[in-house]
Amino acid sequence: MNYASLWLVLATGFVAPAAIAAPPDQSEPLALQQSLQWLSPEAVAKQSVRFDANSPSQLLTTYRSKLALDDSQLVHSSSDASRVVQYRQEIAGIEVFGARLGILRDSTLQPRAVAASLAAKHAAATLPSFALDSSQALRHAFATLQLDAAVGVAAKTSSNDRYLRLPLSAGATFNPARPARIKPVWYPAGERLVAAYYAEFIGKQAGQQRPRAEALVISAEDGRILRRQSQIHDLEPFRYRVYGAADAHPYFDPYGFTSPHPTGVADGYKPTAWAPMNLLSLVKGPISRNDPWLADSATTTQGNNVDAFFNAEILVDGECYGEGWGPGFGAAEGDFRATLTGPRTFDYPYDAANSQNDFSQCLVDVPTSTIPTNDVALSAKIVQAFYVTNWLHDRFYDAGYDEAAGNAQADNYGRGGIAGDPLFVHAGYYSTFAYAPADGESGSLTLGTNPSTTSRRDTGAFDLGVIAHEWGHTMFGRLTLSAYYGQQGALNEGTADFIGLILTVREQDRYHQAGKPAFYGAYAVGAYMNLDYDFRGDDLPAAGTPGNPDNSYYHGIRRYPYAVDKQHNPLTFKHIAQDNLVPANSNPFDWKGRAMVNAEVHTAGEIWTTALWACARNVLAAAPSSQFDATHQRFLGWLVDGLKLFPVDATYTEARTALLTAIRADSEADYRRCRSGFADRGMGAGAVSPERYSFSLRGVKESFRDMERALDIVGMRLVETQGDGDGVLDRNESGQLKVSLRNTGFDTLDAITLVVPPIPGFYDLPQQIFIENIALAPEETRELSFDFRVRSNRALLSLPVQALAWDTRHPEAFAADSKTFDVNVDLRRDSFVDSAAHAATFAADWSHDFADYYACSVGVCLGAEGAQQAEIFDWKRQRHNGVWSYVISEPQLNFNVAIATQPFTVSAGTPLELLLRHDYDLERAPRPTSGTVEIRVDDGEWENAAAYLSSGSSVFSGLSNGWRNDSLVFNASLANRRVQLRLRASAPTTYRANNVHWAVARIELRGAAQAPFSRAVGDTQ
Repeated sequence: MNYASLWLVLATGFVAPAAIAAPPDQSEPLALQQSLQWLSPEAVAKQSVRFDANSPSQLLTTYRSKLALDDSQLVHSSSDASRVVQYRQEIAGIEVFGARLGILRDSTLQPRAVAASLAAKHAAATLPSFALDSSQALRHAFATLQLDAAVGVAAKTSSNDRYLRLPLSAGATFNPARPARIKPVWYPAGERLVAAYYAEFIGKQAGQQRPRAEALVISAEDGRILRRQSQIHDLEPFRYRVYGAADAHPYFDPYGFTSPHPTGVADGYKPTAWAPMNLLSLVKGPISRNDPWLADSATTTQGNNVDAFFNAEILVDGECYGEGWGPGFGAAEGDFRATLTGPRTFDYPYDAANSQNDFSQCLVDVPTSTIPTNDVALSAKIVQAFYVTNWLHDRFYDAGYDEAAGNAQADNYGRGGIAGDPLFVHAGYYSTFAYAPADGESGSLTLGTNPSTTSRRDTGAFDLGVIAHEWGHTMFGRLTLSAYYGQQGALNEGTADFIGLILTVREQDRYHQAGKPAFYGAYAVGAYMNLDYDFRGDDLPAAGTPGNPDNSYYHGIRRYPYAVDKQHNPLTFKHIAQDNLVPANSNPFDWKGRAMVNAEVHTAGEIWTTALWACARNVLAAAPSSQFDATHQRFLGWLVDGLKLFPVDATYTEARTALLTAIRADSEADYRRCRSGFADRGMGAGAVSPERYSFSLRGVKESFRDMERALDIVGMRLVETQGDGDGVLDRNESGQLKVSLRNTGFDTLDAITLVVPPIPGFYDLPQQIFIENIALAPEETRELSFDFRVRSNRALLSLPVQALAWDTRHPEAFAADSKTFDVNVDLRRDSFVDSAAHAATFAADWSHDFADYYACSVGVCLGAEGAQQAEIFDWKRQRHNGVWSYVISEPQLNFNVAIATQPFTVSAGTPLELLLRHDYDLERAPRPTSGTVEIRVDDGEWENAAAYLSSGSSVFSGLSNGWRNDSLVFNASLANRRVQLRLRASAPTTYRANNVHWAVARIELRGAAQAPFSRAVGDTQ
């Protein structure tokens, strides 16, 4: 294909395709070679020419050679003045999705680090073709998503970006808010590039209050969805009203500067004196450019950076369902902006003491379609939301979040990036969330009421920590390429919380608490919006009632205040994992059930914010008082630079290392201070993040070592390479031991030795027992292989294998690990009894099924769908009351999980009988909890087995009161028929932990014509 002409092909000649059958959703992980390399002054000195952003010479040549980039181009995509000079990778003029290279420069504009996420080894001559045009690909994707919208056949091109706009027509269940935009990309998957399209759509899904907005990467080969990401980022309802000080810094809330907590103790403190509103005269905010918020001729709150307005709802059958949500302005729906009250003046006083009487369109007994466009309080919220978001824009502009970095502006003044995307800000809504598309499309902040309060005050525009949090989502979305569940969602939420926190820290806080170190106070995010908290999903009385004091100004909307003192906030890295409970008697606050779910993105994000604050606090505390403002602003710049250095879908430790690298380019001393802060929260050298796309965040390893270098063995596996093909290594078969090493420190290790000692008579490594001179960059992982032979003739052997690794130049970087492997094992399916005797038989004989309950607790979800839930909860083989059993157990999340036998035929002459020995607690209020025996006959649908029973019960509930035996006898209708049996356990969520379980220690099948179960037997031949 002539790729240079691809744009012409896309823009013209669309043909309506035939009906498309929905292909399965076969998402593929993004395969990029990722690295973050610190460049020492000595390494930079070896370059004979000065670094130039437009012609970086040796640096780019090095990466082109190292990664065999072939016909790739690294296209300059950032401002020459930027501290992080960024390049995107293109092949044959088409962008490689997610592929970029960033060069971090110091104050002399010399390179100090290179962050690369690049696709390699793809010559133009071998590139795949685009079999589907853009509209066809989008139709395939919509079919997969069951999105009820028709894709038009004519595309509208854009003059300032590479996107095509495809018109969308509403269906019965989805109403598009704007045309979809789409562009061709190469998607690195495995060892190849896939011709694909990047697309974004937004609209209203029937029955959902919030909009549906997603970014998709769609294969141009067959329409598969290669990557899918929500662009709606959610923080539950709050109120923003901005009061401003004389220096233009917004007050934290209508009470003024209310953080940190005055006593540092959860004593029920609430401020009582309202701060005065000030009429400030401003052209622009804290920005070095002379970029005004409004044109001289402006008469409303519609400016270059922000378009703020009231977003009216459209009632359906007299109720609010989100039908009127924007994101853009719609006058016909009742949307309105605040208007001038006098010459060049927006003067709308607001009575915070009377906030309970504010207009609410939807959170009232009878929603109304009549919008009071002259309501002073509504206009005050619009003005203050406009003011704060413009202030945030300017504050972070000089920190590096400018046009070239992808900020939101209608006019980019020719400074790079994609123009035409001012931020839409909706004030006075009844819900709060952020919509964060990529550069060139307007995102939005929707700000409104917190319904989980007794007062239901509209806090959406009044709480600086919350509005800064929501705004932070839009910046995070522009500077990183990141999913929104697991670690990536937690980093997103945690970074947003940190922005809300750091902007409330002032020099006056340095010695806020007498006798304590600098900046030792307790800071709350969302304190004002969380006053009078009363959540219908818990069993607690409203905050402020006897026995439940209102400590919102201590903890805000999080479990603990943000503080360096572990008496205030005990969280460390391990607390991201689902199973690691917070310390007993630490009294965490629970906001809407999230405290019960460690791995939920907001909850896990608290640990990232806590670690960021430990880092920032150390830097601020070390600076003299006279330099606080400069140090504070410099840290915001480091934060922006760090986000630019994030690899695609970063892990916690990758994100930490990116920030530390940005700081180190400016100051070795501040780098060490920040590194110490991370170590204090368990993210020091040697810390290991969970698997990149984990939902449960299990597998985290914390480290409190404040040092430069560390090494870890993060995986060991034994692979059969030549033998009987059963995947288990036996005597006289050939295998490989694969050991994964990771540099978990902050400096390159280039003299690593890895050793696997043999155990004579049990196993040996015939080719080599050690590998030398291994080099690893920080956070780099490499898997190394050893030929491996089992020498023991002992059957069913559990073989312990140890690996050791160290860097010969830096012996403190040392790692050791051991793992036990089952060898000399064979499986024979010749049994009618399964007594849970061996892990291999469980894996071979039982299949797993998950209903899409999405792993939720009181409405708080981890995002896993279908089989992804296996990583969070599943039937497992483990000891229960001292007996090996198959067990499903979960204290709080809802679940609906089943294990099924392999198909078998029922005997013609003997009735089928299922005998169970089991123990269960299937009692969780208020909804039913049960264990059910299900059946599938002749490959039909699964159904409750009750209709086929002649005796026994197919459903178990309540308590078994210990081990019990049950028999289910099936009727003669199943004779000679092919069947499968399934054990399904289901339970609702609960607010109070209740560890429901079903444990099955023995399953016997009588009357089966073939043996359905396997035995583990020795194989030593």
